[in-house]
Amino acid sequence: MSSVIPDVVRAALSEYLRIEDREPTPSAAQPELSAYAGRYSRPFADVLITIENGAMLVQIIRKGGAPYARAPGPKVPHAFSAKDNAIATVAKSGQQSSAHIQFLRDADGKIQWVRVGNRIARKTAVTPPPPRYG
Repeated sequence: MSSVIPDVVRAALSEYLRIEDREPTPSAAQPELSAYAGRYSRPFADVLITIENGAMLVQIIRKGGAPYARAPGPKVPHAFSAKDNAIATVAKSGQQSSAHIQFLRDADGKIQWVRVGNRIARKTAVTPPPPRYG
């Protein structure tokens, strides 16, 4: 259902306001990925960003015990479409549907937060530890 909403908004903008809103595409030049890697935490989930074989992978890890405990989500490859903005580069479904992420910097220009959907997570570790299950 939620994947329908962006399509409806895009169609309404085009039909009524003549505004063409296109999905972003990966840029030809990608930044140095190591600055983005790490574990970003928020109260009910962590966002784990790893670099594997030159690709940035984004994984959502839900927190909480039973009945909320779940296995971590899939590692979804992302590529940058603009400075500090990345998009999923594979067909998405579930919790990472329409996966656009935005990195936010502090006053010194260091990456400190990531926005996934409408939620922001703070960077808590530069080198992410392996995920814990259950």
